[in-house]
Amino acid sequence: MPRKERLFIESLPQLIKLKGHNKELIFRDEDDYRTFLGCLEQAIKRHVIRLHAYCLLDNELFLLLTPSTKESIGKLVQHIGRRYVFYYNKKYQRTGSLWEGRYNSCLIEPSSYFLICQKYVEKLVQSKLNIPHYQYPWSSYLHHVSKEFQEIISEHHEYTMLGNTLESRLHEYNRFFQSPINSITIEKIEKCLNQNCILGTLAYCNKVEEKINRNVRPRCCGRPRKKYYNVINDWVWLERKARASLSSYGYQEIRFPILESDTPAISDYQCSLTSKNIKCLDKNVSLRNDGTSSCIKTIAKYKELQSYSRLWYQGPIFKISKDNAYAIKQSHQIGVESFGFSNIDILLEQIMLQKDFFSSLGVLPFVELKINNLGSSAEFCLYRRKLQEYFEPFNVILDERSKKWLTKTPERILYSYPPFLEGLVSGAPRLHQYLSEESILRFKNITNLLERFNVPFSIQQGLFPSREYEQTVFEWSSERLNSEQVICRGGCYRFLSQNNSNLIPACGFALMLEPILKLLKTVNVKSWSFESVNILVIPKNKISTYSALSCCRHLRMVFPDFKVIYEGSCFSTARAKKDAIKYGCRFTIIVDTESEEVLTLYDGTQNVQSTLTLSKLVNHLVRYSQSSFEQIMM
Repeated sequence: MPRKERLFIESLPQLIKLKGHNKELIFRDEDDYRTFLGCLEQAIKRHVIRLHAYCLLDNELFLLLTPSTKESIGKLVQHIGRRYVFYYNKKYQRTGSLWEGRYNSCLIEPSSYFLICQKYVEKLVQSKLNIPHYQYPWSSYLHHVSKEFQEIISEHHEYTMLGNTLESRLHEYNRFFQSPINSITIEKIEKCLNQNCILGTLAYCNKVEEKINRNVRPRCCGRPRKKYYNVINDWVWLERKARASLSSYGYQEIRFPILESDTPAISDYQCSLTSKNIKCLDKNVSLRNDGTSSCIKTIAKYKELQSYSRLWYQGPIFKISKDNAYAIKQSHQIGVESFGFSNIDILLEQIMLQKDFFSSLGVLPFVELKINNLGSSAEFCLYRRKLQEYFEPFNVILDERSKKWLTKTPERILYSYPPFLEGLVSGAPRLHQYLSEESILRFKNITNLLERFNVPFSIQQGLFPSREYEQTVFEWSSERLNSEQVICRGGCYRFLSQNNSNLIPACGFALMLEPILKLLKTVNVKSWSFESVNILVIPKNKISTYSALSCCRHLRMVFPDFKVIYEGSCFSTARAKKDAIKYGCRFTIIVDTESEEVLTLYDGTQNVQSTLTLSKLVNHLVRYSQSSFEQIMM
């Protein structure tokens, strides 16, 4: 089988990994480390490679670097093999290769993952050797957090953007380094390393795939497990979980009509939060396309709700399809809004709510929180004007989509543009240049508290809102979903009340139910499988129909909390057991005769079948642990 050709994109950093053959040590004393670093320094100078970070462990090593050509890394590994491996074999009287197979590598999207990768490399000392970072001299950590300069290191642009001075960069990176790395991010890094893929966002990977006509994302291994799903039960279970989480945080449910009047009830500033309306035959009525605007209309009418209220809603949302202007796309979401809270506490509470909700679903290890600092509305508007002034002279070469974005949302051009605009986009203004000290300090307080609450997150400078949010925006996404990776999105905003001249602070988010359901099926977590039906009763033949119906009635009277379903369409025992799996029930009762004295009980969980009378069946179900049923019904 031919080897997979290694990916190379000019100016894109790469993470490479070399490990000892059969987990053999590759460094045994300090002279080995020094000799290797000497060989590495010669190699990067000879082959014009920029080294940004490294970590030398006893049986493996990691290098974060930017090669100048496609062959540079291969020549670097060959140089190390000729110099260091020769030295090592001679010193320890051994022969053969020191490395286990080819080196592993992955390309990195700089704006989203470079600093995370650098932190991952320098944290390996603690995670694999259990040695404090500041006590380990064979990594680049001390170079990036102190003034212990290492000539071999070349700083990447993403690192230099942390501050205008050396002291500010050291301080910012040290603070960033203290935060934990999400387990799903670590899994993604290791998977990309093993499969020679690009470590990047979905949008970036899609753009690269279109350009080189090749898959650049890691693939999941193994066959998906066979499982039966009941769509109705899926929705009921998910909504029940959401209702329980929201109730525990004191949120009250509010309901809106699907058809809404277009009569102005709020100011133009509030209307900017609303997407394009979908008109019905009656031009004064439109389909609901945004829950936030419906919430704002309600709050604007009732002054008592404008101070310290917590609301949530659920239902369908209608939007015009991107592919067909005449097609309407329906999706379902659960929205959460809070009004009247001006400090950062409500934002942190909502993020904790989201974390608890995903934890109750069992998908927390598979999702990742991304946040970004937008600054105040005035600062973000100033940034947009600067972008418009920057791109306006080049309006002639912009495509139609970019011209449309330039009028209202020019920031979208920075992360979705044709390849020939890459040079122009790289020189565009960046948001952090226009943020005030107050906005920066506010965002630091948020990230510090998230770290104290042990909420893993990553700062995504390319995360911009689709609505008029301010200060902080966030989203939860999962790499397990090939498309529609975002499962939750929200942020902070303000609006004007009809009865009040002051701006009312608000914070909210939306849970996208279809992507969440898809994620649950994809990862197939244990909490996702639950018993929607406790008992399934099936007559073995037409003669036993009356006895089966009578048995169902009796069981419902004795066990009013149980879900008992009668299935009279099938008289095959094998088919009955298969249907029981589809229904998700534990017990299957097969009625064999006209009398209820002969019943066959099949326990799907224990895979046990027994024959007993109705009275004994009731006693058996009574002995069945009540706690187990309570767990099922939760």
